[in-house]
Amino acid sequence: MRIALLATLDTKSEEVGYFSECVSRLGLDIIVVDIGLRTENPLLSGNGKVLAMERAAHRSETELRQLILKGKISVLVGMGGGTGAQIAVSVLNSIGEPIPKMLITTMASDPRKTILDDSIVIIPTIADLFGLNPTVCGSLSRAASVAAGLATCSQASWAIAPSRTVGVTALGITAKGVSEATEQVRELGLLPTIFHANGFGGNAFALRAKRGEFLAVIDFTMHEVSSLLFDQQTQVSSDRLTCSGAIPRVLVPGGVNFFTKGPAKGLEGHMADRPHYSHSPDFTHVSLTASEMSRVGKFVARAVNVGRSPTSVVIPMGGFSSEDRTGGAIENEAGRIAFATALREIDGVRMVNAHINDRETVSVVIEEFERVASLAVD
Repeated sequence: MRIALLATLDTKSEEVGYFSECVSRLGLDIIVVDIGLRTENPLLSGNGKVLAMERAAHRSETELRQLILKGKISVLVGMGGGTGAQIAVSVLNSIGEPIPKMLITTMASDPRKTILDDSIVIIPTIADLFGLNPTVCGSLSRAASVAAGLATCSQASWAIAPSRTVGVTALGITAKGVSEATEQVRELGLLPTIFHANGFGGNAFALRAKRGEFLAVIDFTMHEVSSLLFDQQTQVSSDRLTCSGAIPRVLVPGGVNFFTKGPAKGLEGHMADRPHYSHSPDFTHVSLTASEMSRVGKFVARAVNVGRSPTSVVIPMGGFSSEDRTGGAIENEAGRIAFATALREIDGVRMVNAHINDRETVSVVIEEFERVASLAVD
């Protein structure tokens, strides 16, 4: 069994040497693939640095694929700080073969947009990778043990069989409805895979849809669309609603009625004046206005119109989330009407006079799911 280690040798030679020793002591061989920029200017920035990173990723990917084709690799490991980790992730995500992967990193950037491959195990180094010290050595030693364990995994266990898999999106605010819907999907002899629609989960969901890993999709919780439209710092993929290709899908506007912000005490300006509630100590759900809900509806309508898949949109007019209901903290009937009006001109819309978590809504969702799935087969 052999481990391939991706690292920038010009800046991480000590760490590479120590990790290699740890791997060797565990009885495994190691091949080091240099993902360094290989430039005379160590202080590159801007477009020059970006281009150098892209060249490094392409060069390393080519070298790594040759090793994989020769059957010499059991585990892929990337190591790096900010720049090195981004190059390593680019390479790891480009390798579609069912090989266990690991990233040893300082986690200098938000991983939600890039760490989408479910075979990547993240090992935080705690301290920065600027030479060896007890903290870094401890992290690298544990990482070597994890890599050795991954090497013993059967590669077949990493393979994906999409023929019976249904992609489903969920949040706590739609959990009751999703739970009942997935139970009915299982009764149809299919395997639901649920993604937490918090940015990270939606991006992973979109990637797998683009890869064709789903038989069909129930996008029960499109909350990330609100983030995509109104949060400039969002990490949500721009193709969140157009990723399905020809895969049949049912869209449900779960959670599109609110923003997710930080602690309630930190809300400022007009956000503090809107209806809101604390979902947890760290997150607050803030209601969208009717105008904003109309914009979300138009965005969804455009995504449906450009799509190639059989699509149904189920709109539960009794509420789009657990607190969007009669007497709820962010009840928003005007917003729901504005959203539904924006979708009125497209085909395949069903309005349900029930809440999103009600059994009546779930029944319609499953009915539409069976319909669009059968259209795809026909």
